[in-house]
Amino acid sequence: MNALLIPGVLLVALMVRPADPPLRVMLLVDISGSTIRGQAFFGSPRMMRTLDVTLMTEAVDAIEPALGKDEELILGAVSDVPRMTTGPVRGPSLRSTAYELASQFGGRSPLWDALYHAAGRLEETSGPRVIILVTDGRSNGNERSFAEAVQRLKAADVRVLTIAREVGRRKPDPDPYDRLRQLASVTGGEHLTFTPGKLDEALVRAMQVARRTHAGR
Repeated sequence: MNALLIPGVLLVALMVRPADPPLRVMLLVDISGSTIRGQAFFGSPRMMRTLDVTLMTEAVDAIEPALGKDEELILGAVSDVPRMTTGPVRGPSLRSTAYELASQFGGRSPLWDALYHAAGRLEETSGPRVIILVTDGRSNGNERSFAEAVQRLKAADVRVLTIAREVGRRKPDPDPYDRLRQLASVTGGEHLTFTPGKLDEALVRAMQVARRTHAGR
């Protein structure tokens, strides 16, 4: 009797696969001077008294409810010196960390440096990895080039989803969103836009895209 049960037990053991590692998300918010000026341009003086000009706390408030139970979030900011948390943050610590990161807003926009270092932070982890970058697309003061950032992102197998404010019919020339679309495309991500006050919808959409792209690998 016991001998007859052994093959069945072995079959069940072979069918059980280890759980997939959780999705690791880095929310990277551009709080540089150009983004702040963009917020001021779109908001009336009355709105600016209550508007989160850095978009940091607005982004954090939107993304946390969109995270799955096992998904991990790393928070980062792009300003004169890109800053990122050393590990995942959730709950009350996430909001306090957002305030701390956003306290040093303004200055240059070294986007490519921030992405290069973000890839380095994520490559230390296992499992699917994605960066959600909220930015106006303007970049300056970099030590690393766009190509170097892309190369490291691809080597670390990190997908980038870019989120930027919708622009009107008069698009700037050159269009800073061209690089964002290229960045998303070459890393297997997607470029998304939002209208003022609708960043939360874009972040929910970004999380849906992140799960779908990694599930299809």
